[in-house]
Amino acid sequence: YLSQSGTIRADSTADVETKKTPTARNRVFLRRLVCIHQRRILSNIRLSQNQIHKPFEGIHPYHAIHAHQINLPIAIGKALQQADLKLTDLHGIAYTRGPGIAGCLAVGATAAKTLSISTGIPLVAVHHMQAHALTPLLTSDQPIRFPFLSLLVSGGHTMLVLVNSTNEFKILANTADKPIGLAIDKISRALDIPWPEGPISPGSALEKFVQQSHSEVKIEPLPVALRTGPSVFSFCGLQTATVRRLHPLSTVDEKRAIGKEFLNAAFAQLERKISYWFKQLDHLYLSGLVISGGVGSNLILRSRIKTLLETIDPKLQLYIPPVELCTDNAAMVAWLGLDKLNRGVLAGMDDPVLAKWSIEDAEEEGHHQNIPTTIS
Repeated sequence: YLSQSGTIRADSTADVETKKTPTARNRVFLRRLVCIHQRRILSNIRLSQNQIHKPFEGIHPYHAIHAHQINLPIAIGKALQQADLKLTDLHGIAYTRGPGIAGCLAVGATAAKTLSISTGIPLVAVHHMQAHALTPLLTSDQPIRFPFLSLLVSGGHTMLVLVNSTNEFKILANTADKPIGLAIDKISRALDIPWPEGPISPGSALEKFVQQSHSEVKIEPLPVALRTGPSVFSFCGLQTATVRRLHPLSTVDEKRAIGKEFLNAAFAQLERKISYWFKQLDHLYLSGLVISGGVGSNLILRSRIKTLLETIDPKLQLYIPPVELCTDNAAMVAWLGLDKLNRGVLAGMDDPVLAKWSIEDAEEEGHHQNIPTTIS
């Protein structure tokens, strides 16, 4: 990804992201912040790699890396051209250092470091999941008060995080086996929903699939993981139980009912952890909940969590980015890059990409330096 952000003074950062998870796609964005409360996208360049991965019914790392190497230079040029900007207009370059597939991360890191060295523009390394957790600071019309909880749900992660500031995160619950997004994609394929064309993911296809049923097919509720405790998510058993319900003679309506029941059970588990931790942390006067990550674009989940928060405390706010910023995107990385640039947390040219990187440890990896001009 490449994104460019600026302020009233036209100060700016560029962001290069090439993170890959089993459900991610290659997108490139170039964007500018006109001012702190007025945001405008100058260009939005997206290069899809779906056709490359379609035969594998998922992301093939080798082909993803190769496609990144081809597409990234093209996308950078198109993004700058469409926005009518030059590299010299930028005041910072941010890239995703991790977590993700190392080879894909390395393509973006190399591009960002090359741009930084050739132009002298400061370099910032961003944690992908921290960027997801803070996206509403960019998209919300109203200021968001710390602390708040953030539910990060994607093909690579499922975690509930306490966010105390832009650089202080504490994991409250994490997945013990597979992420919810990966389980959703597996069920989508088990139901034989065709690999979608364009930007629609298997998870989005499943959401649309279950909503198209108008029959009264009833199935026995799927088991919900009850023994995992408040700090553990688990979706492996639910996935296995769902697949066992299927048989070669299942009708389309039966498949829709099974898919719907799977989503109900998966989302119910999320709801229980959220409810537990809001009650446990009542003394912190949490402002609300952020939902981000690819699964956060699911409208069924959004509706259920909204109802849940109203039940817990009507004062709690639900912060959800627009759908295009729920999934992996460059805007969120550039936004966090601006914050790190302001605090003088810069990246070193010898910093390796990190395939595994805890959201709690990201700040320790930065190199603090004095930046003469504050970017906002």
